Amino acid sequence: MNQEVAAYIDNLPKWQGDISSTLRDMIHETIPEAEERIQYKKPHFLKNGHYAAVISPSKDAIAFMILNAITRRKSSEQCQRTSIEARI
Repeated sequence: MNQEVAAYIDNLPKWQGDISSTLRDMIHETIPEAEERIQYKKPHFLKNGHYAAVISPSKDAIAFMILNAITRRKSSEQCQRTSIEARI
């Protein structure tokens, strides 16, 4: 694990650090080969050179973004169901 990312998380307020550490552990459990770095002043996690996740703390919140996730094609029935669920 990257020491710069560890230092970044250690310097967050306790509640944000706890959540960020949990998210970081979850990322590494899910993507053991994830590379991590500080980029744009936030911890970024890459898989095969592509962004996989970002932890983005702000004053009162933490955003966790998953990027470049593998998707599968949906059948037309699944698309219709998703569309209906989104309207509910």
